[in-house]
Amino acid sequence: MGDANADWLAYGLEDVYSDNPDIGIVRKHRTDSGLISYDARRDIDWPQAAREIIAAEKPKVIVVMIGNNDRQTIREKVPPPPSPSGAPKANAPRATVASPPIRPDPERQQPAEIERHTNMTPEQVRQATYGPWEFHSEKWELAYIKRIDAAIAALKSAGVPVIWVGLPSQRGTKSSEDSSYLNELYRGRAEKAGIIYADIWDGFVDEAGRYSAQGPDYEGQIRRLRTGDGVYFTKFGARKLAHYVEREVQRIIGNKSIPVALPIPVDPGPQAAKAKQSPPAQRPEAGPVVPLTVTPVAPEELLGGGRAVSAPATDATVTRTLTKGETVATPSGRADDFSWPRGAVKVEPGALVPTAADTAAPDAGSKSAKPAQRSSVMDAYAQEHKPPQRRPRPRPR
Repeated sequence: MGDANADWLAYGLEDVYSDNPDIGIVRKHRTDSGLISYDARRDIDWPQAAREIIAAEKPKVIVVMIGNNDRQTIREKVPPPPSPSGAPKANAPRATVASPPIRPDPERQQPAEIERHTNMTPEQVRQATYGPWEFHSEKWELAYIKRIDAAIAALKSAGVPVIWVGLPSQRGTKSSEDSSYLNELYRGRAEKAGIIYADIWDGFVDEAGRYSAQGPDYEGQIRRLRTGDGVYFTKFGARKLAHYVEREVQRIIGNKSIPVALPIPVDPGPQAAKAKQSPPAQRPEAGPVVPLTVTPVAPEELLGGGRAVSAPATDATVTRTLTKGETVATPSGRADDFSWPRGAVKVEPGALVPTAADTAAPDAGSKSAKPAQRSSVMDAYAQEHKPPQRRPRPRPR
């Protein structure tokens, strides 16, 4: 449910679950709607519309994304003035109020506002009590929070999980600041009501936290994610947007998996010496049913929650080559051994042990002392493969 962003989200979710016949996506959005105004031609708001949708569709999970059209002034509907006798008039028009009106609080009013009310007629004071209130003002925020709470109460009436999806950044700096402001209101009310809030902000900004029209998609490939207006999504952007909701749905499905009772062997207990032994129990035709497709997520475990998890044992060679980038020595004689000369014995550095002749001090009385010569690996190889000396043939006499 929601506005045009909800339509794009539904498009991405349809792509996610296109191969899953057990999950279907039902789009119930209104492009130009918001929590402030649902339909100018109809006297209806989103809480009332949500209850009608829930009654007709019987959803298992509700996903909401809304708020792009709520950057506007709020004016509460003014009820008709009461009749002098206290009873409503027979032909008096009735107005549907989405949320309880905000009564003026003299203690919180500014002196200028109190003076202004003093010079106003009772009817003018009653009109001013219901607005208008400008966006970002304190009274606007109080009125909008009541609309959020009314919408959440209507969604929770279905008794199913509710996922409230936040707004993404937008190309304009002011628009992005407004979206961030609304997201804080959505997050706070969602946490208070106990529903899921899906934060998508980091998925559509660059490293500096600014709006980015392109970036990695859900597979890590750099794609264009946003449309030219800087508000809505491309096909890849909608698929990435749906990835945040898909993750929450998988948690819900995983937490609601039905435990399967495994058969427990029954101890027959001590039997009498002369008791007739019963025949052996027959094997069941089918063993226990164990779900294999359940996502292994604990009820209170969040992905990336920082819980310490024991790392699986890895091969030291794999760690050296794939993690540290070190090379592995090739065994001598193998096909990929390209050392020269062939058959040379590989000796690790520092493996040669100095002999007594290498470490012997030079004679002090000698005029010139020659430096000690160390045998290298090549000398050892040459000595080992030295060809046999042939004896000279005797000369004929």
